[in-house]
Parts: sequence; C-alpha cells; structure tokens
Amino acid sequence: MAELLATVFTIVTHGVLLFFSLLFTPDLCVMSATPGEPAFLPTPRNITVMVGQLAKLPCRIENLGSKDVVWRHQGADHFLTIGKLTWVKDPNVISEHRRISFQVSDWNLLIKNAQKDRTGIYECQIAATKKYVREVYLVVIDPPARKPDIFLQGSNYVPMGGEIRLLCNISGRLNARGIDWFKDGDKITGERYRNYIITRFWTVEDRSLYSELIVDNSQPHDSGMFMCRGSENEISSQAVTVRVGGSSNVNKREHGPEREHEQLQTQPHYSEYDSGHLQTDETRSSSAQGSSVVSGPWLVSVVIVTVVLLQHWRT
Repeated sequence: MAELLATVFTIVTHGVLLFFSLLFTPDLCVMSATPGEPAFLPTPRNITVMVGQLAKLPCRIENLGSKDVVWRHQGADHFLTIGKLTWVKDPNVISEHRRISFQVSDWNLLIKNAQKDRTGIYECQIAATKKYVREVYLVVIDPPARKPDIFLQGSNYVPMGGEIRLLCNISGRLNARGIDWFKDGDKITGERYRNYIITRFWTVEDRSLYSELIVDNSQPHDSGMFMCRGSENEISSQAVTVRVGGSSNVNKREHGPEREHEQLQTQPHYSEYDSGHLQTDETRSSSAQGSSVVSGPWLVSVVIVTVVLLQHWRT
C-alpha cells in the first residue's frame, strides 16, 4: 500500500512540474514543433518612384527557418543580394532585414537614387529545393514637369526723359535657356531699339534667371505694353506710360484754384486802343474825372457873364 501511494505521488508530482513548465515556457512547444512550409505574406507588388528617390521593394516571409532569401533582377544572370549581403558592387543596392515575430521576417530590397534604367521586374526567392518566387514590379518615372513662375516688375509711370527700368525673373528652374522682351507685341532687338539695354544673370541660391530692361531718356513713343517671355512660353506683361509736361501740372496744383482766381482778379482789364496806346478801365475813368473837374468852373463863368450883360442891358 505504501509503495502504491509513493508511485501515485511521483506521477502527480511529475505531471504538475510538466504542466507548469509548459505554462511558463510556451516557446519550447513551438521550437520543438516541426516548422511549416515557407510562405510569402501579402505586400505591395507594384512600386512606382520618381528619379532620384529611394525604391523599397518589400518581401515578407513566414516560416523561413534556416533558408536564405535572394533578390535578382529578372533577366539578369546574377543575384543582387543573398541573405543580408549585397552580391553586386553597387553602393545603391542594399538588403534590409527586419524580424517581425519569431516566424515572420522582412527581406526588403532597397535601391537608392533610383534611375529610369532600374525599371523592371525583381524576384524575391527562397533558396530551397522547391521554388519559392515572388515578383515585384518597379517603375521609375521622371518628376512631374512644373511650369516655372515668371514675374515682371517695375514702374508703371515715368516722366518724359526719365528712366524705364523693368525686371523679369523666372524662378525654380536652372535650365531656362533665356528671356525675350517684347513691346506692343514686337520683339525688342538691338537694330530697332538702340536705346534699350537688356542684361541677364543667374542666381544659384534661389534657382532663378533674371533679365533687366532699361530705357534711358524715355520719350512718349516708349509708352506701351512690355512683355517678357521664357524659353517654355511662360509670359508676364506690364503697361508703362511716359508722362508729358509733368512740371507745369505740378505748378498749377501748388497754386490751387483760389490762387488762380486771385491772380485773375488782380490782372488789369485791357479794353481798347487809343493813339497806339493800350488803355484800361482805370485810365479811362481817371480821364473822365479830370474832364469833369475842368468843365465845371467854365460853366459858372459863362453864367456870371450872362447875368452881368442882362443887368447892363436893362439899365
């Protein structure tokens, strides 16, 4: 009986120890289990990047075990990477390995500074007796063409004899071939516009092309619509007016209407010519007053003489 109890106790003790060992070390079951077949997990199979960007070709594998992963460009007779090693002498090709879990890992192919000749089908393969291949299609495209910005600035109004100065710049593109200038739709050339000076210069910092148009000693015929045009037909325009007689207008504005009226009232009023001399209302008034002063005493004398003669006749 005692031996039976001892046997039962031993069996129970071993069972409890085995239970707790399995409970706290679950990885032992996984490690001792037979691994399954390698399998590719879903990842993007069409990758598109622009020239100069980093191309990342994904490959996620489950149950890889001790097998190696290799990358190759379809049609090439050599591998690009084997495991974590780069198999070609190309600093832009890199093998990226990351462990996601015990059974899942990433084996990505990285291509730095991608160029258009990298476009094609790439194969992620598992080195095994059975063929495991996943294809990834890479497309490298040119960056989208962006129309550069063009600006024209300068004075809209210039006094006659002054300087017309217009500045045109194309920003954001260093391969601009040049800037052309037009006036009222007519291209400005040295033969027809001899007093027009055009200069051009580049700035690497802001990737811009500048062109300046200068018209010295501007005249009324220099007024018009000026336009600058880039090599890709981008345009900008501005109207310029050369003002004539600006100084006289300024003097009138300084006097004002009240001052002009005052000057008008103080001017003498010329009415008629007399013996070749110009007379005014004032001189004519003074002459009338003088004649009235002279004729007054003469009438009084005539009356006195007449009265004296009548009295003498009566006597």
